[in-house]
Amino acid sequence: MQAFELLKQQLDIRTVMEDDGIAFNRSCKALCPFHSEKTPSFTVYKKTNTFKCFGCGAYGSVIDYIMRTRNYTALESARFLDERYGLQLFSENKTSREQAKKYYEDKKLV
Repeated sequence: MQAFELLKQQLDIRTVMEDDGIAFNRSCKALCPFHSEKTPSFTVYKKTNTFKCFGCGAYGSVIDYIMRTRNYTALESARFLDERYGLQLFSENKTSREQAKKYYEDKKLV
């Protein structure tokens, strides 16, 4: 399995966002980190481990969230998450790195 898919499966998107200071209410809604708003329109979906903002239209996975908040590429985002949570998916395993890079190049996300 690709390192990117493992990150998306192993990391709880809400936990990552809460570690960045986003406060969610009981219904998994928060103020969007991508635009100014007074009423929460930013929702996290536990079942799919994704987010969607009904105010600005932003959506995606934990990797997409890091890409948007830190202005990183997909690969930089994955490496950041890997290091932050100690998963070691991008350790000195060159094959894993090449597979992850190819995966996102094929999807034209890098």
